[in-house]
Amino acid sequence: MHFFATELYLQTRDIRYVQKKLGHRSITSTTVYENSDANAEVEQYTINAVASKEEAIKLGELGYEPFDEIDGVRLYRKRCIGLD
Repeated sequence: MHFFATELYLQTRDIRYVQKKLGHRSITSTTVYENSDANAEVEQYTINAVASKEEAIKLGELGYEPFDEIDGVRLYRKRCIGLD
């Protein structure tokens, strides 16, 4: 399963898609496939969910960008720098 999930992530670069395909409830269970050795060249992101417009504004000020919404929860991400 690990190989399948890692390859799926490398092909799609979409961790939410991998989460749905694997049936994981929590994104935390799925993020291990983002961080495997095979993904050394894949961009890394910090992900946050927001519950209010105020939180979204604060994340925007910190450089986060909206990228997904699941069950009405808006997700924002920011590219990690210097993970070598």
